[in-house]
Amino acid sequence: MEIGTGSLREMLGTPDDLKFHSSMTVFAMADPSPDNPFRSPLKQFFDNADDEATLRLIRRSQS
Repeated sequence: MEIGTGSLREMLGTPDDLKFHSSMTVFAMADPSPDNPFRSPLKQFFDNADDEATLRLIRRSQS
């Protein structure tokens, strides 16, 4: 399989695909600029969606 083809789960396996989604979410949040490079993998592999479980943990830690 070439890099960039197939699903992230096929390329990384689980739970690494989940950790990747979580990490990209956190890094994307750290820089709100539109050209943030961490938004690109979220667009490519996750339909531009942040990881909801990660967002919940962040919200919980801020309250």
